[in-house]
Amino acid sequence: MTVVEPPVAGFTGVIWAARTPARLVRDIANGPGPAATADAVLAWRALATGIGAAAADFGRIIDDLGGMWLSRNSDAVLPRLRVLRDWLADAAATAAGTADAAEYQGVSQRVAFLGMANIVDEDALPTTFDIGLGGPLLGAAAELECRLAAAGARATRVMQVYEAAGTPLVEMPQQASPPAVINAAAGSSGARASA
Repeated sequence: MTVVEPPVAGFTGVIWAARTPARLVRDIANGPGPAATADAVLAWRALATGIGAAAADFGRIIDDLGGMWLSRNSDAVLPRLRVLRDWLADAAATAAGTADAAEYQGVSQRVAFLGMANIVDEDALPTTFDIGLGGPLLGAAAELECRLAAAGARATRVMQVYEAAGTPLVEMPQQASPPAVINAAAGSSGARASA
């Protein structure tokens, strides 16, 4: 007895094998495509570059401040400012990692599109025969059934691989909140003093 395991859905929750090859071909052809992902990659790279530059500038300011400001509080303040600089550097790295994951997803979109282009469109194949069931006709029907099954298996596999390629984007770590560099009392007393 052969045991067939039920299909397992990925993060999208879609059972790809339950969809026809024609639908999967249409879905991939009519989706947003790699151009939208390329725009996202550029935006994430620009964000990473901008935050990285801010982290470097802030680091230079802290270094300059450390060399010029010597007081009883400078030894306590400068390390807290360095924590903020490190957070900015981490935020830049997170944005760059997101850009890398989006770029990989864009490549997988293109591969999926090309993979689907080679799959037989089941709508172009006949699904019934109107004439008698002679031997050659039964053979043609069996061949058609095999072609449809093969197209479905290929389309399902393309979509499973495509979905798996997108998983890193879904599982991207969230950026931590920026650290507090002043205590709440200092912030509230400053607000009262300026009022």
